[in-house]
Amino acid sequence: MSLRMWLVTCIALLPAGASLAAARPSTEKPSATAPRIEVEAGNVESQGKNGSTLVTSETLLGRLDVGLGIYSAAASPDSRHTVCIHRVGGRFVVFVDDRQSKPYDAMPAFSVFSPDSKRVAFAAGRGDSQFMVVDGAEGKEYESVSAPVWSTDSRRIAYAAKIIGRGPLMGERWVAVVDGAETAAYDAAGDIVFSPDSKRVAFAARRRDKWFAVVDNAEGKGYDRVRGLVFSPDSKHFAYVAKRGDRALVVVDGTESGEYDWDDGPRYTDDAPRWSGDGRHFACVAMRGRRHFVVADGVEGKPYDRAHPPVWSADGARMGYAAESGGKGFAVVDGAEGPRFNYVYGITFSPDGKRVAYGANRGGREFMVIDGVEGKPYEEVPRGGRFFAWSDDSKRTAYIARRGAKTFVVVDGVEGPEYDGVWPLGKAFSPDGAHVAYAAKLESEWFVVFDGIESGRYKHILGNIIFDGPRTVHTAALRDKDFLVVSLSLEERR
Repeated sequence: MSLRMWLVTCIALLPAGASLAAARPSTEKPSATAPRIEVEAGNVESQGKNGSTLVTSETLLGRLDVGLGIYSAAASPDSRHTVCIHRVGGRFVVFVDDRQSKPYDAMPAFSVFSPDSKRVAFAAGRGDSQFMVVDGAEGKEYESVSAPVWSTDSRRIAYAAKIIGRGPLMGERWVAVVDGAETAAYDAAGDIVFSPDSKRVAFAARRRDKWFAVVDNAEGKGYDRVRGLVFSPDSKHFAYVAKRGDRALVVVDGTESGEYDWDDGPRYTDDAPRWSGDGRHFACVAMRGRRHFVVADGVEGKPYDRAHPPVWSADGARMGYAAESGGKGFAVVDGAEGPRFNYVYGITFSPDGKRVAYGANRGGREFMVIDGVEGKPYEEVPRGGRFFAWSDDSKRTAYIARRGAKTFVVVDGVEGPEYDGVWPLGKAFSPDGAHVAYAAKLESEWFVVFDGIESGRYKHILGNIIFDGPRTVHTAALRDKDFLVVSLSLEERR
């Protein structure tokens, strides 16, 4: 199994919907036979070869009881809470830590934590109706509802809903439900987005054969299609891509700009507009005559057989994207084309914007190219932002690689221990850049690797590995029947 396929399997088993073990929270005390330690009772230590000791403490979030199957399990963004959907005799029950919901007939959308990890929402069904449950309160019943969307500040929530009670000849009617209030009804509605400041909301809607963007309840101009809805980082501007006939247009604050070919085929490139982090620059991918190019601040770049969505450095001063021409792939950074490979992927700038890295393939082997220097080739170096990490000071790098059936983390060009799996890195470095932590697997057991020291074993690591300080991390995990917050401290041996 390839690393990408293994990761897809893990994602299906964990945050996106775990099929873990039969379970149900209960109030009984933890088993004395399990190799655990409660926070109030003491610590568990793991010894490292570098003179350090890894001290582990655990907080019990919920106790499981055999007999019920876990349909889905995930941790909150801060890895201090867990949510489980249990399937009980054909019905579904949601547990947030040790709090239990009512039983429901259906669970059309997985539970979603708010960005601040303090709230939970999920779509549920009873009979032929569906509704949203937010912080335990059931909303209005509809024929169907979409997955919930949270605002950045976690105070607002929205979803699309299909209205009940219309006959087959009357057509479907949809509304966007924002903070519990319905918008006007449309023939279709979806793609809801909040602005970064959480004050504005937009969605795509259709009336008869015309689609349009609805921004702050104001309907925009009608087109054959709209997609790629996005607010600017300062929340003052709104953009999307629209289709008129066979032409594609970029619409910013209601004003059309550019006119390109619309692409819906198998070579379709994500053409959603992208602002730089500082909001000063704007770019998107466009097509003309089957040739793709990047349009940045209104200026068309060089056309290629294919151009991938651009990325910006944090300060907005630099832009890069992957391109293909003549059967070869390469990176285009600040307008300059890099060396040719079979393909390139995952372009990323360091936090200070001075360094750039991307993955590449030559002769069936994948490797990282960091600051123009090719790394060691492997059978696989997975793509995606969570498989590569920069330290906050931009001096260090880490990424996942696979050789044969074994996976490992390469830190500053040095391979770490081999494992049967490594969970996506996320933020692998401590705030001062001195320490590295990630989750790994041997056979069926998961654990945290902190500066090369392995923690105790768990059935699953459910959450991100989060640094609380230079030498402390925590995550959420499942061991035996217990959902836990696992805290790890790296201490010097005395």
